[in-house]
Amino acid sequence: MAPRAYGLLALPLRAVLLLLLALVGLVSAAHFPPSDTYTHITSANIRDKVRPAEASWVLLFYAPWCGHCTSLAPEYIAAAKEFHPSKGLAVRFGVVNCDVEKPLCDRYKVQGFPTVKIQTLKGMEDYTGPRSRIGLTNAALSSINNNSRPVKSVDQYLHENPYHGKVLLVSDKLSASPGYRSITNAPRFSHVDFGFTGQRDAQAVRDEITQMLLTHAGEGNIAAALPEKAFVVAFPKGCNDTPVIMTEPMSISGMISFMASHLPEPKIPTVSKGPTYRGKRGSSSAGAPVAGKPAR
Repeated sequence: MAPRAYGLLALPLRAVLLLLLALVGLVSAAHFPPSDTYTHITSANIRDKVRPAEASWVLLFYAPWCGHCTSLAPEYIAAAKEFHPSKGLAVRFGVVNCDVEKPLCDRYKVQGFPTVKIQTLKGMEDYTGPRSRIGLTNAALSSINNNSRPVKSVDQYLHENPYHGKVLLVSDKLSASPGYRSITNAPRFSHVDFGFTGQRDAQAVRDEITQMLLTHAGEGNIAAALPEKAFVVAFPKGCNDTPVIMTEPMSISGMISFMASHLPEPKIPTVSKGPTYRGKRGSSSAGAPVAGKPAR
């Protein structure tokens, strides 16, 4: 009598393969369970999802069996939460399972795991920085284009597109911070005219804003109004408005909170359908002549 087979050896080959695939799926889900924080990218959805004209993408190519991928997963997910789609920032995070999407990973020349690439309008670049939440967050912020215009004169800035709400970052740096750049690209703030004043023109612009505050708010409110270094000021109604100085923390969440309060998304007007008339078909309920028939 032949010895009895136990375990996997007793199963048909097809069943063994299906079981192994299921195990791979479980390991993959353990790395990156379904979430609205990041997107599972596949060959079928990459064209619809990854659109650098709308947002930069931080793509992680991984294999379920990869130990380094297991270590990176919580850091990657933590970074992705900083850019949750609900915040409306111009950065998205996506993951690609290369065991399932081998042709896609070959197309992007993935040679080891984990591989992180950043897709922008300029193309796809390998990320070689620290494999940490902070490293990934900084890289994501740096990938964002600056959608604010240089401002040397507040008066000129206010009278260009005078009826648009405006937000201006005045800084002691030469370029806008990555966090501010991310806000300027956010679709939810597309109705805002963003400006940036760097180190060279900061004092002149600061003096202009101080004079505006003196005019509108009075001298007693000036001392604590303008921070010593960088500050954000809003003109919610454009050129005819009092400047509003941001008092929230100088962070992405602080700026979002400030702008949501003072420059909320414009409401789309609803069109009234008007009254509904229930007259007989072919006649007017108001007694007016029906088209094509003379009035009696």
